[in-house]
Amino acid sequence: QFSAMLVGDSLGKLHALDLRAPATATAKSSLMTVAAHATALRSVAVHPMAPHVVATGGADAVARVWDFRCGRVPVESFDGHTGGINQVCILRRQTRHLSVFCGCTVSKLAVHVIFGHFLVIF
Repeated sequence: QFSAMLVGDSLGKLHALDLRAPATATAKSSLMTVAAHATALRSVAVHPMAPHVVATGGADAVARVWDFRCGRVPVESFDGHTGGINQVCILRRQTRHLSVFCGCTVSKLAVHVIFGHFLVIF
């Protein structure tokens, strides 16, 4: 059972919230806050085999990979995208097919290997 939830905000911050905290204890329910992006954080993905590894994508056209065992600094950044990132996802490396469903045309798709799995950015 998960005890934390990751939430991004319009200021580019990533918040880790403690789901075990009482609903009225908003101040102590925040485990950690990271300044992840310069503008709105649009997407968060958790590594399927290593929950301490998280990928984020922002309106600033940057995708980042975080290992929260190493602190609040990204372990990798992927710059150079032509527009804001709408979605990041981490797929097992054994994945043979990738289907992308969204309400818009996907004009860019980038795939990187992180921690033995695929990071897909679009």
